[in-house]
Amino acid sequence: MVSISEIQNVFKDTTPLISKSTDSSNDTHDSTAPVHNLKGGQQLYNHLIKLTHDMAALKKHGSPQLIDIQSFAERTWRVNLEYENYIARLARERQTLNKLVENIWQQFDGVILPLWRVDDAIVPIYEELASLRKQLESLQTLQDVDSEERSQFLCQIQDRLHEIENENLIDGKIIPPAVRRTPKVPGGQAIVMNLLQKCYRLVRVIQETETVVVAPSLSPLENRLDTIIFDLESILGAYKNGDAVDPLELRMIQEHLLSIDRLQHDGKFLDSTGEIPEGQAIIREKLEQAFDLVHECFINQPSSEPAIVDTVLSTLTNTATETRDTLLSYATGASNTSLSTIQTLYNALKEGTEYVRNNIPTLGTSAATPKSTRSKMVNALRGGLGYSNQLFSKMEPLDESMKSTEGKLISIKNRLKALRNQRISYSFSKLASTAAEDIDVSKKVQAEDRPTAETKQFRLQLEDIQLDLDSIDAKRKDGKFVDEEGKTVERGQAYLMSLMDECYCLVFELLDFDDEAEW
Repeated sequence: MVSISEIQNVFKDTTPLISKSTDSSNDTHDSTAPVHNLKGGQQLYNHLIKLTHDMAALKKHGSPQLIDIQSFAERTWRVNLEYENYIARLARERQTLNKLVENIWQQFDGVILPLWRVDDAIVPIYEELASLRKQLESLQTLQDVDSEERSQFLCQIQDRLHEIENENLIDGKIIPPAVRRTPKVPGGQAIVMNLLQKCYRLVRVIQETETVVVAPSLSPLENRLDTIIFDLESILGAYKNGDAVDPLELRMIQEHLLSIDRLQHDGKFLDSTGEIPEGQAIIREKLEQAFDLVHECFINQPSSEPAIVDTVLSTLTNTATETRDTLLSYATGASNTSLSTIQTLYNALKEGTEYVRNNIPTLGTSAATPKSTRSKMVNALRGGLGYSNQLFSKMEPLDESMKSTEGKLISIKNRLKALRNQRISYSFSKLASTAAEDIDVSKKVQAEDRPTAETKQFRLQLEDIQLDLDSIDAKRKDGKFVDEEGKTVERGQAYLMSLMDECYCLVFELLDFDDEAEW
């Protein structure tokens, strides 16, 4: 097995990495050739949505006839074949696009070659990036490297890329500290930035090739969650388009989701032998994604509230939504990014987080702004903060001395989400009880007594969690988190702040639930 140290030793002596064979690449691909056209999946998506709704309607209205079942069987087989063909086509198109992108990088090397010049001030940076790129290219071609060692090595290279960027990048220019007093920007900016972006892309490509295993015993759960997520996304899309959705459909999905959640034992999904199979993180991530979608469906349901236009909230909602969508593209690897870009996007959410922090104490005392208007803004804001958390944690690993603070914040976040899921579950069960027409008088009395107990329990739990969160917030010095010894550690501050902001958004959402909903 090849070790990482062998890869590093091979590339200690660095040579320039401008393309060695641009002529051959120019012969095979013309720079003016049109980009390959991707065929969209909108038609397939529409077919799937239509079939989902038709099947749901069929189950609700009487006993289907044999001819109806045969018709649905044929439609299901046809759409499945269409799906398989589409996925295969996507795989081929991805390979084509990857080749085109690689060719573009090679051609860019050829374009920039006549202008190649790097000032002495940034030559050391160029040489280090060249060495990192060669190590990444070698790692990409090796198959017999231990996966854990490969991951650690990738993290080390990624950390170093962030350090280089943070130490030398000012307003999009590479300016080392030693030459910042001079007005002249060192030459060779395009060369070095090109090399930096290539390194980032190689890290992402290698990370994407690493597959996470889900044990066969968890595959049925994963498939059920995928179906639930698809159904919830369909309902959410219908709500946003103003289409009618049967409330019972959302309730049935939510009950199905809760039944999966109850299968956990001490936060783990076990197999038939009582063992903990691989793939826990993936299942939990999909479970949480489904709960988030239930919540988003809940706040996007048609509202009877008056249409009050709040200019401030409207602006905050648009900013939070656009920023969330951009962060999502980075978090899913659809676009390359840098730590400074994520920091800029996180800063764009600051006005929204200030609104949340300032309005938590006054929730319930004023009904000037409709709940649905607030909820949509905070939901988009929390989504953006969640993606920024993911990116910050990957791009700037936390200092060991701050791990305890991270653990406390993650614990608070999980407690808040569990309380939110409990609140949604109660809301749906309440809707079901009030919709039943044959409920007797004694049950009605019990239903009227129950909300008081539920409300008290909910408020006590939320108050305890909020006190813990406020305690962590109060320990910051000059706006920064400190370690156990009271010292400020710069590494990971943005990640912890983003994580705490997300927790306060969850507190806001839960208080907003209590503000206008009877328990």
